Amino acid sequence: SSSSSSSSKQQSTIEEEEGQAKYETAAQVASYLDLHFGGAAALDGPAAASAMPQLRDWLDFPQRCAGILADLAPRKQRALDLGCAVGGAVFALADTHGFEEVVGVDYSRTFVDAATRLAEGEAIPYERPGTAGATVPSVARRPPAAHATTSSSVRFVVGDACDEAALLDDTVVKGRTAFDAVLCANLLCRLARPDSLLDALPKLVRDGGVVLFASPYSWFDDYTPDRAQWCRGPEDLIARMADRGFVVADTAAFPRDLPLLIRDHARKYQLIFSNAIAFRKYEGGGET
Repeated sequence: SSSSSSSSKQQSTIEEEEGQAKYETAAQVASYLDLHFGGAAALDGPAAASAMPQLRDWLDFPQRCAGILADLAPRKQRALDLGCAVGGAVFALADTHGFEEVVGVDYSRTFVDAATRLAEGEAIPYERPGTAGATVPSVARRPPAAHATTSSSVRFVVGDACDEAALLDDTVVKGRTAFDAVLCANLLCRLARPDSLLDALPKLVRDGGVVLFASPYSWFDDYTPDRAQWCRGPEDLIARMADRGFVVADTAAFPRDLPLLIRDHARKYQLIFSNAIAFRKYEGGGET
């Protein structure tokens, strides 16, 4: 069948790419396209008939993060998504929440290329894992805008969230004002030097602007060799951000947990509880 043929080809591709960076493989791109744009179809199979209605609420993680950030933003001029992957949150910030300009930055050129293709209106086919090695042909598209017309612009940049100079140069800031809203979703514990990102935030964020972190605090030496930079939880992050001119945006709402459901195949899913906490840069806080 075409499904089993596609499965064999995908498995061959995975084996050929073994040893490459984790986020550059065809299987990982397919997984992220499904996470960002699969919607309820990501539950196709036994999960769709499950008596656990909350499963649907645990999908669309990038869009949920975008909604939280948008509700806190003082204005909707410029937003930045660091570790944007294939762009789900970027499109939500622009098309659903009406930010005038949204920039997505990711270390993976493959992810950025996919997001750029979607931004240009291209539909990207991918294989959703089924069972016993089978796959289901699927297609990722940029979701339609919430309004009939939109003046929002989006762009995607290959970049390192730990490289302050690169984040501040023309490829990201483009000589314009800093950002009203910055999203760092499941990024912090995948950085080689997370303190470098925290140090850059006072320059990236306008006074009164907000930063939303969502993190499972799942640290590994392979990603972050310097354990002194491991942020052990929200209390640790609050202290580190206070040193840089930020306060918790809403102490009644944060920190809080955001469930995230990732499909491995039709009968196996990953359930992650990322801890979300938003910070606001107070006037004159950090560097401007």
